[in-house]
Amino acid sequence: MRAGNKDENIAWNQGMEFYVDLRRNKKVVIALFYPEKGHDLEPNTAERRDLDRRVFEWLDYFLKDKKDFSWISKQIKEDAI
Repeated sequence: MRAGNKDENIAWNQGMEFYVDLRRNKKVVIALFYPEKGHDLEPNTAERRDLDRRVFEWLDYFLKDKKDFSWISKQIKEDAI
């Protein structure tokens, strides 16, 4: 899940509620919040490059069994507690 704190289409707290509900229902989910961004991430920004990299790493983690992404492993471990 990705959200911008300055999103004028979807309130930040609704995104957080969705994230909490997914976790409550035992879904594997990680939320990425970009504080200075709105609903869309503009191309060629640091935030967009970060999101793109993390999407590819997420796919590699779950589809290609590449487990060397510490940001995913850490979140998955924290969710298990």
